[in-house]
Amino acid sequence: NDFETKKDVEVGLTWCFSFLGADLPIGGIQQALVWDSHNVINLDLRELGFNSLALMEISKLVEFFKESEAYKLHGAADVGRFVAVVFNNSHNYYKIVGMPTHLNEFNKPFIYLKKKAAIIESAVAFGERIIELPRTSKSIERMGYVAHELEGSISKNTQVIKEFEVMDVMKNGQLRFGVYNVNGKLIQGADPNLSSAGKPAKCLWCHETRIQIGFAAQTAVSGFYAPWEFDSIVNSNSETLQLYRNSLKSGIDFEDFKAHTELEKLYIRFMEPSAKRLSQEWGISIDEVNIKLNRLKTHNNLEFPEMGKLFTRTDVEQFAPFHSLPISNDAREVIGTEFNFLK
Repeated sequence: NDFETKKDVEVGLTWCFSFLGADLPIGGIQQALVWDSHNVINLDLRELGFNSLALMEISKLVEFFKESEAYKLHGAADVGRFVAVVFNNSHNYYKIVGMPTHLNEFNKPFIYLKKKAAIIESAVAFGERIIELPRTSKSIERMGYVAHELEGSISKNTQVIKEFEVMDVMKNGQLRFGVYNVNGKLIQGADPNLSSAGKPAKCLWCHETRIQIGFAAQTAVSGFYAPWEFDSIVNSNSETLQLYRNSLKSGIDFEDFKAHTELEKLYIRFMEPSAKRLSQEWGISIDEVNIKLNRLKTHNNLEFPEMGKLFTRTDVEQFAPFHSLPISNDAREVIGTEFNFLK
């Protein structure tokens, strides 16, 4: 793609697999990703350090790719589509990382502090939030968080829980995210009427590699942890998490705070393709692409404007000369219903 190097692709895939729970033993990624030609990678999933259940689920997705017209034509899967399917599809993400299908199951390993945090001003939720915090910060296995997304007022005791957003830590040191509805059922992502949290892929974009403190919270409510107390607990847990990560013999560099953006660029370049990208995908000239898509609007990506004029993937799919695996309507937001490959 435009300005994309082999190293960018390797780093992006490394973070994709890490966010999906792979241990990535030192040297494993070099064994797993081997360039077969200037634009084709041989991928050996067994070298990445996935547990058996995750490996089974990703292997199922690989078989779906191999059955597609696009794979049979090219002998390979588009790397952006691969990431969009295994990572940006919430159903697939949940299966691979082993997210429990019900909130009660998620909560079983954790003991929460009796006192909760009240977040009146949130950078994510449109209303107020109550957050349950882990009782101990001594072990990452016990480090679970539950955010109650609310309507109403905590201080007036009129709050009503509408949704739950949860987070814990996987064995490889990465954060794991999930969203449950008011009945405790696992859902694609946050209700856009309640918050801007989106799907787990968006959670990982904002949280990156850290447990975030409150950005906007200022107001204290009697009977709850105040924002500054919440931040103190989170910072203490973050120190424990950092110590745990330092003890891992992993091929991922948690200190490189920019490397994960190569994952975001992999799916952004796919979900918002340039004419050059589509020319390479479809095997036609850039001029032919522009003629085919002359009625479609282009845009600039707000985060990476240097990518130039871009199309929207869901708009251009109908013009592709071959069929590929279906992708989500949006990489980070809950828009429509995602195809569930792993029922």
